[in-house]
Parts: sequence; C-alpha cells; structure tokens
Amino acid sequence: MYVPGKDLGQFNRISFPSSYSDAVAPAGHAAILAEITFRDGDPVASLTDEQLVEHVVSGLCRMGILSSPEAVVYSHVDREPFAYVIYDWTTCTTSGSFGTMWKAAGLISWGGLPGSST
Repeated sequence: MYVPGKDLGQFNRISFPSSYSDAVAPAGHAAILAEITFRDGDPVASLTDEQLVEHVVSGLCRMGILSSPEAVVYSHVDREPFAYVIYDWTTCTTSGSFGTMWKAAGLISWGGLPGSST
C-alpha cells in the first residue's frame, strides 16, 4: 500500500508479507514491512534504527493499522544502499544501454526500457 502523505510518516510504502505466507510471522501475528526511501544526507538517514522503528510504529498507529506500539513483538531495520533507481536527466541515455545489454543476454525487461523487447 502506498502512503502518499508525509504527515503519516516518512515511509512511502507498506506491505503485509504474512498475507502471502504464514511462515513469515509467528502464529497469531502478522508481518508488516515499511519502506522508507532516502538519499545520503536526508534527515531520515541520520536516524538510528530504534528511531526509525519508533517513527514507523507511530505512523502505523495513526493510520489505525496498529492498535498500539505494544502490539509490535519484533522489529528489524535493513538499510539497502541501492534498492531503488533514482531517475534523473541521465536515466534516458543509460537505460537504453541496459535494455540493449539485457536483450543481448536473452532477458526481457517488463519495465519497457528503451532498447528492450517490450
């Protein structure tokens, strides 16, 4: 679920992995995944893992997804430095190179990159 407003939190997307598998959360519990995208130097980048968890839990409570912070039985923060493509002025020129390379390798880009087969 996309979260469009910063008034709810810095997270821009949440998902519920336990909707797809009962192996991702203990019996009687659910797993919630919150994604926060940021660049080095953004204020959120300087938050500790504990502060990030508090921030997300607070927002999920305001959204009515969690009844209270005490409902959380486990939390984990994983920072992925290259998780998202950052679109800028060079994306169009470089994405064509990737599409051509993937096509030559027999791969299909479902994103429709220039030079790809879609």
